[in-house]
Amino acid sequence: MPHRKLLTHTLIYVSLFCLSGFSTANTLNAATLTWTVDGSFANGSALSGTFDYDASTGLVSNWNLTGVFHYNYTPADSVFTFGRCCTDQVDFIFTTFDTALTLDFAFRPNLPSSGAATAIAGGDEIFQLTDKPATSFALTGGTAVSGVSRASAPEPGSLFTGFFLCVAGWADLIRRRQDRELQH
Repeated sequence: MPHRKLLTHTLIYVSLFCLSGFSTANTLNAATLTWTVDGSFANGSALSGTFDYDASTGLVSNWNLTGVFHYNYTPADSVFTFGRCCTDQVDFIFTTFDTALTLDFAFRPNLPSSGAATAIAGGDEIFQLTDKPATSFALTGGTAVSGVSRASAPEPGSLFTGFFLCVAGWADLIRRRQDRELQH
């Protein structure tokens, strides 16, 4: 009988561990929000697109933005950096690999860690070839809006790993129980 009580307690602890793993997988990226940008340039062209931003870590990912030159900035064809270019705010700067195009904008107030609407404080898009003068258009206004968290669903890999560990733990407990029953 003492073995049965120990087994019951062990199964309860393993179950709680598995459940905590699944809920942890669901909240690891809780601060990452998808922001939708809608702005306008001095020549009447639009800034549009989305990007993911984690305010707690400062990571920007999954950007997909189009500016005055109709170039589509994505992680596959541009890089991201923070800077202070045109405003006193922290600027989000996207540059093509050949550095010919740079899209730069900032927010006031800075992007929060929870969904909201934030005004674009300034910025511009610049086209610069090494042998020609730069062409630049200033952002005259716009907003970024969020409310969609990328953490609403855990990553498939973390779910699979958590499920595998739970199954392995249960299988080990069942095997140990059968071994003890055979010994008695």
